[in-house]
Amino acid sequence: MSGGRALAVPAATGALAGALALWVLAGPAAAPLGAVGGLAAALLRARRAGRRAAALRSRRLRAALPDALELLAAAVDGGAATEAALRRVADFAEPELGDALRAAAAADEPGGVGAALRRGDPALRSLGSLIQQTDELGVPIAAALRLLASDQRVRARAEARERAAAAAPQMLLVVGGLLAPAALLVVIGGQVLAMRELVAPVLG
Repeated sequence: MSGGRALAVPAATGALAGALALWVLAGPAAAPLGAVGGLAAALLRARRAGRRAAALRSRRLRAALPDALELLAAAVDGGAATEAALRRVADFAEPELGDALRAAAAADEPGGVGAALRRGDPALRSLGSLIQQTDELGVPIAAALRLLASDQRVRARAEARERAAAAAPQMLLVVGGLLAPAALLVVIGGQVLAMRELVAPVLG
């Protein structure tokens, strides 16, 4: 589905919902304003969802990239040309990464496969720059690919630690929100039982 068609459905739904809401609340004259507001809100939500999806895709590509770089270095060491090695590695990589590598290898770009990778997903730009630079300088690429794979693994671990650190306060809020009512219920229950024991002799 193209980007325009993907936005059309939520945009139409948001405009209709906004128009109906203000029609009910303020009368028919306010319906156009509601449609505009609903349309804007729907487009904003769709744009945010698109950015989140793109970020998740980049994260998956970065996670799969180091192993693919090691395979690419081995293929180049074996005598394969960079583009041929890239096509071969795409068959063994994770599906999303394999599709991106095949698309770059098949692209008819003035700067070759390196330029195609640089214009693709941000997760693949470092690989594209490396291929372009080694092609221009005429230096072996295998060692540089292994260094890039090592660097990608270090970055992936750092990003994982950052995500864990960012998630910790949220987890504390969730756990606190679950445990606080339960603890309060236990305390109140204990107080009720104690009061009952005190009052029972008086009531006979």
